[in-house]
Amino acid sequence: MQARAGSRDASPSRDGGGRVRVIGIPFRVDWRWSLGAVAIFITEVFIALRVHDRWVRPYGGDILVVALVHAVVRAAIAWPWRRVLAGTLLFAFTVEGLQALHLIYRLHLEGSRLWSTVLGTSADASDLASYLIGGALVVALELAAERRSRRHGRPKTQTAVTE
Repeated sequence: MQARAGSRDASPSRDGGGRVRVIGIPFRVDWRWSLGAVAIFITEVFIALRVHDRWVRPYGGDILVVALVHAVVRAAIAWPWRRVLAGTLLFAFTVEGLQALHLIYRLHLEGSRLWSTVLGTSADASDLASYLIGGALVVALELAAERRSRRHGRPKTQTAVTE
């Protein structure tokens, strides 16, 4: 069943760009962003399993996690990149805040390697700085992609979505 234009119906509808809207969110599959997310994820796993130093593992992983979440959301949702990046940083800072509140211990999940890795066990201000550096890296890459698109006469990479 397709939703009527302007309807707040929860059923999906297709717009002209091959996207599916569900409760107003324009879902899509963008293979370029998907491949980028997979490459970043593989890098993150490699860092987690094989790198045991004082810089790449603690800081590089946090820098890359911002790029990873950004790429995953850009692969699935046709929102402007600035909105996606703002949401990504808000998410990262929220997780860090939950670490400061010792959420992993309050939920009695400290024995789980998976949840301890995903949620983290301790908050650190240097993590927040790493997230900001990751955000700056994303901004630089997105702006470079916009310039390249303009130079080659392609449409902007930022998808305008009205609400």
